Amino acid sequence: MSIENSEARKVEPTHPGEMLLEDFMLDYRLTAGSLAEALRVSRQTANELLRGRRAVSPAMALRLSRLRGPK
Repeated sequence: MSIENSEARKVEPTHPGEMLLEDFMLDYRLTAGSLAEALRVSRQTANELLRGRRAVSPAMALRLSRLRGPK
């Protein structure tokens, strides 16, 4: 049994870059430059991701998952 959702969402979904900035980078005291170095991307790419101007591609998702390491 499913319930149909007929209401429009009032809040925009959170961009993964915003979550990365607030939940990960501040805790580990990373900068955009150090994140870029760890991901092996340019600082511009890391900065665009953090500001929500760049989507998380499958390749970027894999790079981000490697930062955290195995559980």
